[in-house]
Amino acid sequence: MKCTITKLLVLFSLPFLVFMPARGNPNPPPTITLIEASPNTPLQTFTPNITERQTSDSDNGLSRLESHPLNPPWDLSNRSSLAQANIPGGINKQVNTMLVAPSGILTYTITVGNNAAVPITYTITDTIPEYSAYINGSASNGLNYDPGTDSLTATAALTGTQFAFDDNQDNELHGYISLASLDVPPYQCPDIACNDNSILLNGLNFTFNGEPVKTILWHTDGFLGINNSTIITQTVNQHFPDSSEPNNVIAPLWMDFDLDGGDGEGGGHLYNARIYDGTYDYTVFEWEKAQLISDTNSSYTFQVWFREGTDELWFVYDALTGTLTTTITATVGAENFDGSEGVSYYYNGTGTPPTKGTSLKVIANADQSIFTYAVKASTELDKTIINTVELANSQTQDKRTASVYSVIGWACQLFLPLISR
Repeated sequence: MKCTITKLLVLFSLPFLVFMPARGNPNPPPTITLIEASPNTPLQTFTPNITERQTSDSDNGLSRLESHPLNPPWDLSNRSSLAQANIPGGINKQVNTMLVAPSGILTYTITVGNNAAVPITYTITDTIPEYSAYINGSASNGLNYDPGTDSLTATAALTGTQFAFDDNQDNELHGYISLASLDVPPYQCPDIACNDNSILLNGLNFTFNGEPVKTILWHTDGFLGINNSTIITQTVNQHFPDSSEPNNVIAPLWMDFDLDGGDGEGGGHLYNARIYDGTYDYTVFEWEKAQLISDTNSSYTFQVWFREGTDELWFVYDALTGTLTTTITATVGAENFDGSEGVSYYYNGTGTPPTKGTSLKVIANADQSIFTYAVKASTELDKTIINTVELANSQTQDKRTASVYSVIGWACQLFLPLISR
């Protein structure tokens, strides 16, 4: 009876589904359209004393604030993200469904990653959970089943992360597109100070170096800090990789900028938006006409594009009016979470300085290995199948776990609350 009612609900819903617009249609619009202007919510802002400026690399002027509980916008209740902890990299586990029919099939996917700069060998142990039975022959990629312990084990020797830039992309991404031209308002600095300042944002949907991006530290000095819950004020640009803080940095053009904060000094604005090109959604951060401190004739316009739901990102440059020489400190580059691996495309006069029209794809590949296997659920209704995998670092005693869960039941039961209305 329950399932019969469910089918009726689906039939009644069909006319409404016909008129729902869908992205990725066969004839997408040819122009960029705005999805949302400045969508990310600041977690904290901090305005430094602008009379105190950093003068040396040894005193990096970081201002520490406490970490906050951070939640990405997508549901991670049935997976564990790659995380540094004491293991460089980590483990991620997913299940094909959170509601399985009696005697139904659950497929598990285990991803092990190493986003450090050194090779790591991991050991994976996954015990078959209660209310399920392993399906013989379903394990992949060297994952071995032991019927005596009712568990699966494997090893993963991962070489580590690699950073690079690709400047020959065959029009893989659009050129510079002004966010202001899409009616995106400039992001307001906390007060009149708009240099040596940073804004902590969340609500993001992309990955960097094998990890979901939960927060971005958006700095006026031309860089982004990834998954960094510490507000950063005065900085000195780095030659990546660099183990000193800040780490996990994406720097399209790290310079000492003084933006327009409403005090009559400085020039340039920050913009942030989600846009759509007919095929993909992007999150874009822009520094527009950023003025180098004490140089009123300078103007630097550049962006970072993140392709949502992926690990793909680009640096895009418009007009750069000013000098990039050994006397002007500037960094174009990126690095991993502890500064042990990274790349500098340009640093203080060394390398190729970006120019108008330059588009650089940032490559940050965390080495990973993927394992899958399947189980058959029992016939008992309303039982929760909790599956936990353990990751151990063979070089240390560090361990990390990731868990997912599924409930045994009928899919049509999900519609009962709607029927009662």
